[in-house]
Amino acid sequence: MRLFELGEQLNLIGYSYGSVAQAHIALALIDLGYKVDNLILVGSPISDDSDLYKELVMYQEQGKIGQLIRHDIPQDKLSNPKSDAEFAEGGMENVGPSGPHFDLARPDDESTPNVNEEQVANEQIRKLAKKLKKKGVK
Repeated sequence: MRLFELGEQLNLIGYSYGSVAQAHIALALIDLGYKVDNLILVGSPISDDSDLYKELVMYQEQGKIGQLIRHDIPQDKLSNPKSDAEFAEGGMENVGPSGPHFDLARPDDESTPNVNEEQVANEQIRKLAKKLKKKGVK
């Protein structure tokens, strides 16, 4: 029994820790013989230098992952951290709801009536969706 129809695009996307979970799901599906067409990591704490990312790149080079797409969040030290220290700094700067890590998931903050943070976040999501569509993600 197949989990997906042949010819159907298999896309996995995760935000923040969800990207780590989706990366491991992708590896498990590949081990079961599936091809992951698009693995999209949004605001991912998976570093380019990590063993996990290197394994994902290896599978992409082998054709088991079609596209490995990163969407790192500007000024967010939790997105693709360069070191453990940067990751820790990112954790501290994102303790409250205004940290950059939440730029694509921010609800409106009633204490800032002149800014609609939710609207800004939704616009960022729309921009990412357009980018993914241009890359062939269905």
